[in-house]
Amino acid sequence: MRYLFLVINLLLVHLLSAQEDTLQSVNLDAITVQESRLEFPLNQTMHAITRINGDVIRKMNVQSIQQVLQYAGGVDLRQQGVHGIQGDVSIRGGTFDQVLVLLDGIPLNDPQTGHHLLNLPVPLEWIDHIEILKGPAARRYGPNAFTGAIQIITREDVPRTLNLGVMGGAYGTGEASASVALPGDKMNQWISFSRGWSEGYRHNTDYNLTNLYYKGRAQLDRHSIEFLAAHSDRSFGANGFYASPDFTEQFESIQTSIVGVKANLVQNRWLWKPQLSWRRNQDEYIFVRSNPSLYRNLHISQVMTAEFNGTGAYRWGQLGAGVALQGASLHSNNLGSRQRTITSGYLEYRSEWWNKLILNGGLSAHYYSDWGLRLFPGMDAGWQLGNHFRLFGTIGSTWRAPTFTDLYYEDQANVGNPDLQPESALTYEGGLYWMPSHTSLRVGYFVRDGKDLIDWTKPESSAPWHPDNLGSVTYRGWELEYQWWSTLPWLNYFYSSYNYISGTNHVPEGQFSRYALDHLRHQVQFQMQFQFGRRWNATWSYRYLDRVNLDDYQLVDVRAGMQWDRFEWYLQLDNLFNTSYTETNLVPMPGRWLQAGLRFHLPYR
Repeated sequence: MRYLFLVINLLLVHLLSAQEDTLQSVNLDAITVQESRLEFPLNQTMHAITRINGDVIRKMNVQSIQQVLQYAGGVDLRQQGVHGIQGDVSIRGGTFDQVLVLLDGIPLNDPQTGHHLLNLPVPLEWIDHIEILKGPAARRYGPNAFTGAIQIITREDVPRTLNLGVMGGAYGTGEASASVALPGDKMNQWISFSRGWSEGYRHNTDYNLTNLYYKGRAQLDRHSIEFLAAHSDRSFGANGFYASPDFTEQFESIQTSIVGVKANLVQNRWLWKPQLSWRRNQDEYIFVRSNPSLYRNLHISQVMTAEFNGTGAYRWGQLGAGVALQGASLHSNNLGSRQRTITSGYLEYRSEWWNKLILNGGLSAHYYSDWGLRLFPGMDAGWQLGNHFRLFGTIGSTWRAPTFTDLYYEDQANVGNPDLQPESALTYEGGLYWMPSHTSLRVGYFVRDGKDLIDWTKPESSAPWHPDNLGSVTYRGWELEYQWWSTLPWLNYFYSSYNYISGTNHVPEGQFSRYALDHLRHQVQFQMQFQFGRRWNATWSYRYLDRVNLDDYQLVDVRAGMQWDRFEWYLQLDNLFNTSYTETNLVPMPGRWLQAGLRFHLPYR
């Protein structure tokens, strides 16, 4: 509780200082969110949503999107490797299989396992913003958005520049990157390449990472077409990442490819958005790196999605409708050859009454080739109390199908369960937003009643893990989040949050559980980005994390940089106080880690 008081006291200090701001502030009316297929201003949202702007991201102590997410309240990012090599993300106490990640609207769900959701080759410099929707999102994005969804939106305003970067640091870590923006009258293109490497901070934690990214946008009168192609190739020593920490010689190599094309077609009152996408993931796991023949898994998954949706604007409100067809396949020497088809449709309506009440209701239907028809209704409401205050509430149902790993994986330590049924939940939440022109403050409370939740358990330590539907569990949580896009000349941005989650143990007495109630109980976040004169900038980040099944710990990261028109350098120091901690599977994370980098921005004609 002392951490909550600290958050409130610092919040009051900044609220008082904000009263004296005289510089131009951020206009939240002009900032839109895409928390559903209906777009609207950030200050009209009726959900727990965190928006991280690109200019904030580029001054964080990060080299990957995974690391960006670790600074967001309510999000639990558990890295086993570093710099985004391997990490699992969960929201509000859920598991890594209960979150959906989208890139410019392309769903990146993986039928094999949620371990690969964050294999994202997008360069941080080309991210416009990240939206984190916490709570029931199946009505908007589909069944995999069980506890929330993370939407990554890339930029379209990059000037004609050639960008070059190099980075080096402790443990033989380095990175080289290059990107070019090719804007034109009718056609804009963006291309990037990066190569990263490290000798590892302990035995068998070295890595090599290559990312390729392309985006093109063609403007045709009022219409537009976008193309996206991306590829990530990562290989790394996985000392203790999976199974027991005693297995120090594991190795993994993953290649992820994403291709998408979508259009924006304007017709009278409607905006139509047809979209096609394809995602391929190849995962090779070797138990003993020096002896691949001893034990090796190779999984190749593919997901193809065709979607056609539209939004219409009328005097009586906004209407959204759409259909989608998704096919998923897996070929594996362990899991076999598997296929799954999902046919979806949705209808959504949003209206405003008396300039006070906003209602948003909808229904989505999904037909699974494995389990038949499922319906996801939901309703959101917001009531304007004044110029900047708004009450909000939402209720929605969610559902998640077991992954092919849950159903069919088998080795000496794990035995899948082909009789697993989908897990479901009904979530209620409500709270208060305060949103003046440069500030967002949200206080909220949620309850998630889960049914038939999937967990891997075993009756004794020597038995293999086995997944089952283990009845119900109720999560309850309080959330406080404050963002200030500062107008002070020496402070650019301030962020703070406090999250508390409690749950009821659903595992039978005497059972060992791998995932049940393995969540963050208390989470405190602070981040401040400073500006000293025209050139110097600095970022200070603090995190306190208290997990149910692990020791709590505190981390401080700092970053300093200096910027000119065409050149910048930066110095990063992660884990300033050399804290010893683990995030998952008893894998020790690195101590103090120093890195430095240079970036060049070269305009051309």
